Amino acid sequence: MLIDNNILFSLMKPDSSASGIFELGALKFVAPEFIKSELDEHEKECQSKSGLSKKGFAQRRAEVEAKITFVGVGAYKGFLKDALKTVHDPDDAPYIALALALRAPIWSNDAGLKQQSLVAVFSTKELIELL
Repeated sequence: MLIDNNILFSLMKPDSSASGIFELGALKFVAPEFIKSELDEHEKECQSKSGLSKKGFAQRRAEVEAKITFVGVGAYKGFLKDALKTVHDPDDAPYIALALALRAPIWSNDAGLKQQSLVAVFSTKELIELL
C-alpha cells in the first residue's frame, strides 16, 4: 500500500485513525523518497497537531519511517508521463507513477487522486471499513 504525504502527516499523531490502521501490521507500506523532505518542510505544523514534544515527535517519526519502504524516482520515472496525463494536480503524478510501477493501491484522503482510473485509491474511512 502506497501512502501519500497527507497520510504520512496523519501518522505523526499516534492517536489518529490513520495510525490505528498503520499499527495493525496487516499491510506493507511504501512511499516515494521525496515524501521525507515534505515532512521536513511541514515538521513544525505536524508536531503541533500531533500533540507530541519535539523529542516525542522525533521518536514517532523514526518509528513510522522504519515501517515504510521509501522508493527513489528511478523506480517509477518511466511511469511519470502516463501519470501526468491522468491527474489534475501534477504533484500527484509521482504517487500514481509509483503505484503503477509497483502495481499497488494508494492510501490517500485526497479526492483529486480518486478522479483518475489507473490505480485504486483508498481513503482512511474506506480502509477502516475493509479491515
